[in-house]
Amino acid sequence: MTEVRARRMLRRLAAAVPLVLAAGCASTDPDWRDVRMVRDPADVKGCTLLTVLKDEDMDDLRRRAVKSGGDTVLVTGSEAGNVPVLTQTRYVADVYRCGTAAK
Repeated sequence: MTEVRARRMLRRLAAAVPLVLAAGCASTDPDWRDVRMVRDPADVKGCTLLTVLKDEDMDDLRRRAVKSGGDTVLVTGSEAGNVPVLTQTRYVADVYRCGTAAK
């Protein structure tokens, strides 16, 4: 009877080890796709302003916001370059850390 119990315990342990290892590989870093993009300053009330960014691409703004420690981007405006044909619009945005206030 003890041998049967030992085998069962070994099977359970063998099944649990990959799950524990996989959980250890899970990233705790915030994902840039989770960064909120807002245009209303009321949406960042109570949040902490971290930095101001400028970029041509909204996804790049989100990626840079995560690197800055932010979770919410308030798009405050845009600017164009001096050569209208060659330049793209650059978005100007404030990066905030809102935490649970962002939800």
